[in-house]
Amino acid sequence: MRRFPIRPVNVRFAQNLSQGLTIRLESDTLEELRSRARRQGIGPTTLACMWIVDRLRRELD
Repeated sequence: MRRFPIRPVNVRFAQNLSQGLTIRLESDTLEELRSRARRQGIGPTTLACMWIVDRLRRELD
């Protein structure tokens, strides 16, 4: 078995650059969002974020 020297290293982590947003949805709207997200294999928050970012980018064009 080959051995490698072990030595301490300095590690720096970037700050979390994202921020949170809370929105309220009616029950049927939230259930539809969850259903669509489930079909894509992602979470509803991820899907909502993707939609918002996509819409903002399209409106910039």
